[in-house]
Amino acid sequence: IAGGEDEDLRLVNGGNPCTGRVEIYHNGKWGTVCDDSWDMQEATVVCNQLGCGSAVNAPGSAHFGQGSGTIWLDDVGCSGTEEALWKCPPSTRGKSDCNHGEDAGVICSGSKGYRLVNGSNACSGRVEIQYNSEWRSLCSLEWDMADANVLCNQMSCGYAVNIYTEDFVENGTNEIRRDYFHCNGSESHLKFCRSHSFGNPACTTGQVASVICSGSKGYRLVNGSNACSGRVEIQYNSEWRSLCSLEWDMADANVLCNQMSCGYAVNIYTEDFVENGTNEIRRDYFHCNGSESHLKFCRSHSFGNPACTTGQVASVICSDLNGRLRLMNGGSLCDGHVEIYYNGTWGRVQDELWEMTDAKVVCRQMRCGTALKAFISLSNNMNESVWLRSVQCQGNESRLLDCTLNISYIQQSEVAGVSKYASVICSEHMQLRLADAKGQCAGRVEVYYNGIWGTVCDDWWDMVDANVACQQLKCGHAVSINSAVFGKGSGPIWLDDLMCYGNESVLWQCQSSRWGKHNCNHKEDAGVVCSEFKQLRLADGDHHCEGRLEVFFHNGTWGTVCSNGLNSKSPTISLVCHVLGCGMSGRLHYTPTFKESQNDKSIDTIQCQSYHTSLWECPSSPWFDKPCSAEQETHLTCSDDPSVASEA
Repeated sequence: IAGGEDEDLRLVNGGNPCTGRVEIYHNGKWGTVCDDSWDMQEATVVCNQLGCGSAVNAPGSAHFGQGSGTIWLDDVGCSGTEEALWKCPPSTRGKSDCNHGEDAGVICSGSKGYRLVNGSNACSGRVEIQYNSEWRSLCSLEWDMADANVLCNQMSCGYAVNIYTEDFVENGTNEIRRDYFHCNGSESHLKFCRSHSFGNPACTTGQVASVICSGSKGYRLVNGSNACSGRVEIQYNSEWRSLCSLEWDMADANVLCNQMSCGYAVNIYTEDFVENGTNEIRRDYFHCNGSESHLKFCRSHSFGNPACTTGQVASVICSDLNGRLRLMNGGSLCDGHVEIYYNGTWGRVQDELWEMTDAKVVCRQMRCGTALKAFISLSNNMNESVWLRSVQCQGNESRLLDCTLNISYIQQSEVAGVSKYASVICSEHMQLRLADAKGQCAGRVEVYYNGIWGTVCDDWWDMVDANVACQQLKCGHAVSINSAVFGKGSGPIWLDDLMCYGNESVLWQCQSSRWGKHNCNHKEDAGVVCSEFKQLRLADGDHHCEGRLEVFFHNGTWGTVCSNGLNSKSPTISLVCHVLGCGMSGRLHYTPTFKESQNDKSIDTIQCQSYHTSLWECPSSPWFDKPCSAEQETHLTCSDDPSVASEA
């Protein structure tokens, strides 16, 4: 995706990021472009804007399927030199006499001639090459990771993390391509690699090449020993920037390894880094619990972060792919039914004699402590498949594939009856959360244990105990403890009479009664507000959708937002109004309208883009220990009516 100040552009339903139906993000919604007057000049602008090379074709008539939502642009008249599609005349949004049967499309040279099919997404699957107007699969002979790296890169799909083969039967014109590529891995496109097809024999193996790309556009690992290790870099606009090592930990690294199809994090380390020009260190802080499928689903913020004081950046080493395990449908990373990744596919483990010696190996490989329970769970899901059967472990193996077992891939549709899952609960399955507040760093203290969420009694609950909880959740330190304000919980009361010393890394390391033993009821459930609790409000207006913009974030105090760089059309304004439930637009008052702030802290230069979903993701200046001037305070009125924004 590439965007302007408050708009984004993408191509969809084309099989890769450089082919498809043209869609624009405007006013908080994705919509399409009408094909009236649509030709190669408009397609050229789209391809250039997306970094997809030159325009090859500009199909109309919903060639890539009909879209939905608003038709944002019609009768577009580009010269071909504009930097963004919305810079072409006319610039009026949403005025159209078209229907979605006239949606415009684009084919760019960045993807012409190559595609991945039958994978789990547009960045994985069987490699096909276009020959005249036909698509043909590529013979697996001489296809290697260097070649796959180049293909993933040219398709904006990151790095190659695995290659595998598929059996293929030629049929009529659907012949196997015999092209051989000899890439060193650094080329930007397969066409720049040494290659030959002239004189190559038939594909004697009958197998075709397939690849799994990291698919993590916006994240990459560099200067490592392979595509699954190295320094963490994040894409910012068109620049790659290294990530500050502050607050980067194994849970964050696990998520990154997972989203890049690189298994799990084996190790994290730091590297010294010298900023140079635009090569600045990113100040993003991620707060993952480790079970998220992508870093974008973790709590994160760059808002208000200081410079990277250590001058060190984050690096990670991820595990191998084959044999990777995951535990599904539990409450944490360390309980659930066992699935194994093998030859590019996830499958479950089926074993009628599944026992503790097997579970011990799973928990050890998952770094989840020791096995507490081995059991068989049942499901009627007929879409699951099986990789492993008849597992027999001694209990001292380092990974499940080292045990005696039967590896065979079976589609669940071939297995009659109810699905049976080999399942485990490991000792490190406990989780902590704060519930029933408007943020993840305040609320009622809840603990996940033995497969069930329960609460903590407030007997002996004090600031030392609360500090341990806040630090465990990466929420800073405890600001206040209040058991009544967050209401009663439900389920077991797991912990009572807690007595922490303050140096514990998790709450259950503190001295307490044994699990589940207590003399409390749920009106005594413990609660806490941590210093990283983030809240947003419009203060001193007549209702909650107008007032002076303030954030509760810095060491448990409210701070004022200064208006530097903001206007009514800024994505920051629409994001604030949306998060507050006050519509998608707002009017910024350029003279003080509401009461002047009494806060002694402030923040400035907030730079949200339209793809941000939370204010805390937006870059900004660090916190100031001084207020804004009255003229610089952000005074705002939100409205569901977009015309309010246009009045400013």
